[in-house]
Amino acid sequence: MDNPIQFTFLAVVMWIGVYQGLILAPVLWFKKEGNKVTNRLLAGFLAMFALRLLFTIFQFSSKAVYSNIWLAYSLPLSTFYGPLYYLYLKSYIERSFRLKGKQWFHFLPFVIFVLVASTVLIFFTPDGTSYLDMIRGGEVKRIVLIAPLFVAIQTLTYMGMGLRLILKYRRFIKAEASFSENKHIRWLVSLDFLLLIPALSILAIFFMRPPPGDGSIMYFQAVGVFVMLTVIGIVALARPEFLQGLPEILRVEKEEDLLPSPYETSSLSVEKKNLYHKQLTSYLISDKIYLEQDLTLSELSSRLKINTRYLSQVINELEDSSFIDFINKLRIERAKEMLRHPAYQYYTIVAIANEVGFKSKSAFYNAFKKFTHMTPSAFKAGKVQENV
Repeated sequence: MDNPIQFTFLAVVMWIGVYQGLILAPVLWFKKEGNKVTNRLLAGFLAMFALRLLFTIFQFSSKAVYSNIWLAYSLPLSTFYGPLYYLYLKSYIERSFRLKGKQWFHFLPFVIFVLVASTVLIFFTPDGTSYLDMIRGGEVKRIVLIAPLFVAIQTLTYMGMGLRLILKYRRFIKAEASFSENKHIRWLVSLDFLLLIPALSILAIFFMRPPPGDGSIMYFQAVGVFVMLTVIGIVALARPEFLQGLPEILRVEKEEDLLPSPYETSSLSVEKKNLYHKQLTSYLISDKIYLEQDLTLSELSSRLKINTRYLSQVINELEDSSFIDFINKLRIERAKEMLRHPAYQYYTIVAIANEVGFKSKSAFYNAFKKFTHMTPSAFKAGKVQENV
């Protein structure tokens, strides 16, 4: 009897990938912090990759009857990649997201693939015949080659849908929040592009058309999935805040809320615009509201009792700015005052950044350079050659 565990480099890489996925998935599934639905969708996402690797390990090392099962049902697992990623993304952004109703239609390809695989196993595979021997020619071989093409296209489609949703959310954040959530957006974009690894490895099966049973393409797939699981594992350990999800105030009820508000049909008069603008600037500056780190457009409109859409229009048209740039410009002016004033000479750059409402040193530096064309350190040192 052949030993199903062969200690080659490929086998070791695949087993490490399996253990990473199957250990991290339960941790996320039972995680109490953060959004449970979001964590469990990511857990399922990782588990599918781990199981796909596990099926591949046994695919060429078990007896014929078991090998048939591994081969028949390993590819259908790949149809989970795109849907689970996309639903994870939606649950990350939407407060009201629930995995019910029409959301289950995303998994219809998996059901179809399982039915097709079962039909082939029952009606086209003679008893005791190796699935590999059987698909070396005939109609079944064509199905085996076309199926990866469908999975790759499906995965790439969900990648495109996901990237579109991320870009819509990025525009929403710029209009809504007085602070940047680039770290969460970078995590989502990175996860999107990580899907290229399994998508391209699956696509390679179709274009390279390796002989059934050939192990060369398996090497590429295994290493690709291993890299993906390793990156996600490192992120989970080094930056757990990514897995915590977005701050609740930056999530939307549903995707439709991310659509920009058109001003062409606005009924806001010039007089009203000027009045709202005066109220806005007076409130922000007199009470130094702009120093609040978690300030959002919705919160500000609620305090001023001005429609959020109108307030956004006023900032865009009268300040010629997005909400985040409008607030950050006020914060940078305050930071410049503090950097010049003797009373703050012993404050560090980070301390001043926190005082004026920035959550991180990098966000402060980026905003400072944007509005002054120099670093805070250079400004503090007296090299004031502003070009505002």
